[in-house]
Amino acid sequence: MGAGCLSDALESAQEALEIGRRLTEIDPVVHRPGLASSLHTTGTCLSKLGREEEAVAVTVEAVAIRRELATPDWVERLADLASSLTNLSVYLAETGRFDEALDTAEEAVQHYQRLVEDNPASYEGDLAVALNSFSYRLSRAGRPQEALAAAWEALAIRRRLAAVNPAMHEPLLGAATHALGHRLWELGQHQQAVDLTREAITIRRKLARANPSAHLSDLASSLSNLGVFLTELDGQGAEALEVTREVVAIRRPLAAAHPEAHLPNLGASLSNLANRVWETGRREEAVALAEEAMRIYRDLAAANPALYEPTLAKVVSNLAAKLPEMGRPKDALRLAEESVRIFRRVAATSPAMYESDLLTMLNTLAGRYTEQKRYKEAADLYEEIVARHRRLAEANPSANLLPLAGMLYNLGSQLAAMSQYPQALRHCEESVRIFRALASANPSKHNVELAKSLTVYAQTRMHAGTDLRQALADVQEALAILGAFDPGPGVSGYVVVAFTTLTDILEKLGATGQARQLREMLEKKRASG
Repeated sequence: MGAGCLSDALESAQEALEIGRRLTEIDPVVHRPGLASSLHTTGTCLSKLGREEEAVAVTVEAVAIRRELATPDWVERLADLASSLTNLSVYLAETGRFDEALDTAEEAVQHYQRLVEDNPASYEGDLAVALNSFSYRLSRAGRPQEALAAAWEALAIRRRLAAVNPAMHEPLLGAATHALGHRLWELGQHQQAVDLTREAITIRRKLARANPSAHLSDLASSLSNLGVFLTELDGQGAEALEVTREVVAIRRPLAAAHPEAHLPNLGASLSNLANRVWETGRREEAVALAEEAMRIYRDLAAANPALYEPTLAKVVSNLAAKLPEMGRPKDALRLAEESVRIFRRVAATSPAMYESDLLTMLNTLAGRYTEQKRYKEAADLYEEIVARHRRLAEANPSANLLPLAGMLYNLGSQLAAMSQYPQALRHCEESVRIFRALASANPSKHNVELAKSLTVYAQTRMHAGTDLRQALADVQEALAILGAFDPGPGVSGYVVVAFTTLTDILEKLGATGQARQLREMLEKKRASG
């Protein structure tokens, strides 16, 4: 349903809600169930229009009424309560209230489980929906195994129902298979994710052949996921490109026939296809696709900013990343600045949802400023990023210390490039301290980052002319971590930087002969690689 149709549906729902409120004032016993239904429907319409906070408010009211009405012996009212709880959990998650969303989803599952005990034929499908929602909430709460168990249980229900009545339940089986494939991918179980997504494609392709208007869009969704997954797997780039082209080929005619319903998905697919084509070296085609995606999302965001501005910002950033290689650095910078402006707006109203995206865009823009040698602006952005990451790390150290350390590293490097050495040394020191603690807990994951931060710290000491002996010790520690005092063929970029830093420090310390020998050894190793 397009935005215009959704607005009409919301207007009708709100009119029904107003009538329901007046009738309930006259006779609450008779009309409260109808009022709850109108609240539930209004919440659905508001959510589809991206007005999640309002959706939460009316659905909370619906839940309160239905909870009072759901006496233990009144099955239909309990089912109504479970339905509103399932919706409410989604809306709460969309507004960043994740703990409440998890509790609400769990309660919905519990009610449906009770209903299924008495009448599985009527409520197993609803239980599968609630289990899928619960699975998403568990995953977000850092409980991946419980999330998978819930998702597999939902899929098992769908398989059972589809075996008995394929005409009714195969579409829902395709949806459950698609959803679980996505979940498995997020949890790093990539081969299973690909296998399930291929299964979903098989189901949905069969359905689309029989009824294209009903199922082509779903087929495109599963193909789109498969394209994204294959892109991340070694040696699968050609199939990823082919699959993504098929997605665009499906979505173009759908968007032409029903733009309000299908233009958003077409825009997303064009952006994905631009990335796949870019990877093959067809730069001009890729930029043209990315520009088309941007035009689509500009129009969508102009009509409904709350719903589409976040995606517009990502699409704009995706295009900006490609333009420097096309000789358009000023356009790249302008678009990166636009992307940040958009995410500042949306993150100000929904920080839990968009803070992470804003940080990514700020980091990208800082990189663009650095490329343009606008070091002061880049440093200011890194200062802001560090401050934001510091607040996040105080609230949740395990999730945010690593990005904080990385941003301190970037800020230190930027300040050093501006010859602001005292500030640069302070940030580099803190970065090393955090990376050292992280590497102590998990060496295989964080040793390389520790070595990089030690190298930058050593470089900054050297350029500042302070404590060259300590700078020498830092870079030697970095090289020891990398196992690179006798680097073999194909010396990595990290090792090259560390070795170059080592030779520079030795020269400043007067050990020119040793520095020359190391430089000659490095050149020979690089030449042999």
